[in-house]
Amino acid sequence: MVAKLSPRTKQMFGDHLVGTSFNYIADVFEGAGLVAVLLPEGKVISGQHRNVVEQFYAGINWLDATP
Repeated sequence: MVAKLSPRTKQMFGDHLVGTSFNYIADVFEGAGLVAVLLPEGKVISGQHRNVVEQFYAGINWLDATP
């Protein structure tokens, strides 16, 4: 059975990460084999840390449950 990440959990995880360093954010995502991607044109995220988190989130296929 695959557990689905709720939008609230995703938000809380992101909120935690924005209070950390850029290196820590990258270490968390890259340690899981994820990469940051450019956000779609026109998507504006306030705050540099939140923007980095969103770039990593954008690289995740939230609909595909395969590892």
